[in-house]
Amino acid sequence: MYWWSLFSLVVISFVQEVRCDYSCACVFQPEKSVLAASATESKALGYLFEYDCKPTYGNYLNGDNFIAIWFNHQIAYLEMDNYTEIRSCIGSPPLTDIGRPTTQNPTVSTQAPQITQTPTVSTQAPQITQNPTVSTQAPPITIIANTIPVDFSTLKPTSFTGSSVLQGHLELCSSRIQQLGSRFGTVVGQFGHSCYEFVDSGISWQHAQANCVRDGGHLVAIDEQAENDYIHTFLLNHHYRPVWIGLHDTDTEEYFTWASGNPASYTNWAANRYTSNHDTEDCVFMMPNSGEWDDVTCGINLPIAELLGSTHGYVCEFDTIDKSPDGDISLCSDAVRLHAIRTNTILAQNGNSCYEINKQRVTWSVADTTCTASGGHLVHVDSLDTQHFIQAFIKRHPPSNAVWIGLTDSASEGTFQWVSGHPVQFTNWKDAQQLGSTHVSTNNNDCAILVPYNNGQWEDKPCGHTSGGFLLGLILGGSTETHESICQYDIVAGTSQVGTTPAPASIVIG
Repeated sequence: MYWWSLFSLVVISFVQEVRCDYSCACVFQPEKSVLAASATESKALGYLFEYDCKPTYGNYLNGDNFIAIWFNHQIAYLEMDNYTEIRSCIGSPPLTDIGRPTTQNPTVSTQAPQITQTPTVSTQAPQITQNPTVSTQAPPITIIANTIPVDFSTLKPTSFTGSSVLQGHLELCSSRIQQLGSRFGTVVGQFGHSCYEFVDSGISWQHAQANCVRDGGHLVAIDEQAENDYIHTFLLNHHYRPVWIGLHDTDTEEYFTWASGNPASYTNWAANRYTSNHDTEDCVFMMPNSGEWDDVTCGINLPIAELLGSTHGYVCEFDTIDKSPDGDISLCSDAVRLHAIRTNTILAQNGNSCYEINKQRVTWSVADTTCTASGGHLVHVDSLDTQHFIQAFIKRHPPSNAVWIGLTDSASEGTFQWVSGHPVQFTNWKDAQQLGSTHVSTNNNDCAILVPYNNGQWEDKPCGHTSGGFLLGLILGGSTETHESICQYDIVAGTSQVGTTPAPASIVIG
């Protein structure tokens, strides 16, 4: 019993130790070269794509031009810029990247120098083997890994080889989803109103769902026989292992729901799926040979220990551009999308503009300054169509609170203007609808809000204190009006427009 307790303690300590996060370098641009050396002109070993992260190797000091990373079992380098960040990634470094480096020492011969049997006197200096050359460069590194070496030198941007094959009408998938297909062991396809990412890496169900959510989707929810047949055929054509799908009964035994939140209206169970341990089998996978489903244990969602539980490949599902109510955010500029990632805000695209919901409650002036600093302005509602889109956008991302819009009469009481500089051609004032008259402004109410739960009607409110914040407002007895806000950005000319073309511009944002 003593030895068993001691063993358990060691295992628990080990698991706690390996659960630590690790340092990683993440890319937030469509494509970035992975270099063989810390020099811009060095050979490209391959490419990382938007939202890809790789474990770092060694320490990175602020100001360094390059960061060393693990890349396909070898040490490689990324050039640091505004779209490359050092972050903390969850879990342990992927086994598909890391290797065991050994420094290759300069070769020294173990053989004694050859000497003639009869010593001779020579006027020439004896030949001496060269000493190892001392270099300021880091010595070459040999990687020892239990894997078949892969030559990545032939890879070019947007060129896919081996299992990285694109199928279906990929123009209906956002450019970000298309780029997922460039990852080794990944295939992207399209069917109906969905895009799919087929991943061959064996991981737990929870890990697979987390990866899908990270990329903007969820584990696939299969709603009909035709969709099941498509996925089954895809697996057969690409020789895939069994794959996780989004069905589970982790909450209530035998009450299955999809990870997307949809109820299970269609199933394709294999016969004899019930076992003696059925009550612990809560996650569902598809068998590639038959397309039928079975439920098994969900696996172990812990680093390293994950390999000891149930692991499968997986299929992520994403909306096509024509189905997604938030449009194609890949049309937004890199700077806007990077800002949204850093600040954890919500993006949407409609026509020639991108929109961003800022959930932080601030005064109108702070909201306006925040939008301007990011290259945009508080939203300008120029038509009923735009009004409907903004109202629906807010409702899709609860809580659906009132938001600041870019309308104000702070310069001249009763004369409202858009901060974007556009003329006021459309309004949706609350009192104008209720009273059948024009809107009447009051002296203290100079900034407009849109209230989604009140038919999207507008109200003018005090703009709030521009300095001093909430506490100063209480002391002075003035307004501390704060709300969430929506920023608007123009779609930059030349931005990739895969799968959709924005409507002709109705406004020009300065």
